[in-house]
This record gives sequence, structure tokens and C-alpha cells, in this order.
Amino acid sequence: RESTKVSVAALAKVLKIGKGKVSMASLAECVTLFGYAPGTVPPVGLQDGVEVWMSSQLKAATAPMRFGGGSSSCRLLVAVDVLRRHYGERWLPDKERPRVLLTDLAQAVLAGKMPPTFVCDSMLNRLASKMRALDLDTVVVSEDMGRPAQGYLPDAKCALRPTVPSRREEELWLWQLSEQGRIALTASSSTFAALQGFVYLLRATSVDEQLREICMVFQLDGRQRAQTGLDQRCGSCNGHLRPVAKEAVIDQIPPITASSYDDFFQCSNASCARVFWHGGTYAEGIKDLRRIMEDTCFPLG
Repeated sequence: RESTKVSVAALAKVLKIGKGKVSMASLAECVTLFGYAPGTVPPVGLQDGVEVWMSSQLKAATAPMRFGGGSSSCRLLVAVDVLRRHYGERWLPDKERPRVLLTDLAQAVLAGKMPPTFVCDSMLNRLASKMRALDLDTVVVSEDMGRPAQGYLPDAKCALRPTVPSRREEELWLWQLSEQGRIALTASSSTFAALQGFVYLLRATSVDEQLREICMVFQLDGRQRAQTGLDQRCGSCNGHLRPVAKEAVIDQIPPITASSYDDFFQCSNASCARVFWHGGTYAEGIKDLRRIMEDTCFPLG
């Protein structure tokens, strides 16, 4: 098996210290700390007090592996199960897995292999509401989501500014949700720099223009979706709308609405459960969506 660099981020995580405090030992430090020169350090027989962690990538080994043997002329062949029994389950969380790039998701959507689903950063709430009105499955990173799962972002090659912790958590949410198959959207150049290759940077500045841009870039049938989207998805929480009998929601609607309309829809998300009907707001919403899509310079869908 080829040599693999130790993940500094994973090591810092298990040691509960910052990545900046982790560094490779010098020749003198290696001899002092481990009792062996670099390149000859064995996996066992180290000096007292040395804490050993094993890379999760070793789990894939099916045959004994070659390690340093204490001198430049000696090598040890040791099975991973032997190390597991000796040290216990002391694995670094550094197992590599294929990362889902934005281009992979976009190509799958364009080829019709997967439905278009999105995640927006917290600055794009109004855009997300418009996208849901087109029946596009769209979530927004928010404080209600809590803390993201433990993990490390791809290295930011050209960060524009120091990132505050809350923003870093938001970027981690965007990345993790993109790994689950959602196309990540942002209007922040700093977020784009931190997640380059994993997030789409919107060039348009107004909500209407951003909605057109998304439909054009990902070849979505915006005009068709504008006809029925408001009947499909809740603009507030992204939940699906389902037809509901008037009697079932009579206590949630004004009396004048109950006497004027017969068709009602309710959000299937229990924490939302909003009720909708084809009133004036609905008509204005459909009109607005059609206007946005008709103003597009290029054919959609």
C-alpha cells in the first residue's frame, strides 16, 4: 500500500487541540520522543508515554503491512488485527470518501438522473421562498438546524477574510448538505472561496434575477413550474402541500374565507401546518412567478 499523509485535522480533533498546534517532529524530537529516527519508527515497542492512534484507512488492509523496524535495514510485517488487539479501537476519523462536487450534482440534474434539490445560505431566504413556489425542494441553513455534525471543511485556498465561528458552521452545513445531494447556493464571495468546487456562487443581485439564473444554469422548466408550483410546496418551511377538506381546517381559516372558497391545502410539516387557498394572495403569487419567468432572456426547460 502507498504511503499516506497523516490527517492533521483528524489528529487535532481526537487530541482536542487546534490544527495549528500539530506539527511533524524534527529528527532530534523524533529520537527523543519515540526512541527512533524518522523512517524507522515501529508501530510497537515505543517509549513509555507515547500515545498511538491508527489511521482509519488501515481498516481496508487485507494482508500484513510493512512498517518501520527500528533501523534503516529492518522492516516489520504486521497485520492490522494485531495492532487492533494491541492498542484497542484507537482510530483517527480520517477515512477518505469521495467528495461530491458541484459539477457532479449539476451533471446528474441536467441528465435527469436525480431531481433538483437545493440548500441556500442564510442570506437567501427570499430566494428560497420563490424557489419553493416553483416546487423546488429548497432548504435554508438557519440557527434552527443546530450545530452541524463534526467534520472539517475542504481547505480554503483563497479565503477572503477570517471567518467567524457562526459563519464557519453555516459553511459546514452547506458542505454537508451538498454531500447529501443538494446543490449549495450562496451569494457570498467568502463562502464561495471557502467551498470552491462545492457551492454555486450566484452572480445576479436581485431575487428575481437570481431565480432566473438558477432556472437557466440548471435548465429548469421555470415557466411550467410557475403554473402549479404554489399548489405543491410550502413557501415558509419547504413542506409538501396536500389537499384537505374544508371541515378539517375550519377552525384555522377566517369565516369569510370558509364561505368563499372550497379548495384548501395544508402543509404536511406538523410544526408548520399552514393552510392555503386560491385567494387574492395566490393569484398575485402566480402572476408574479409568470412575470419573472416570462422576462427570462433565454428559453427555460
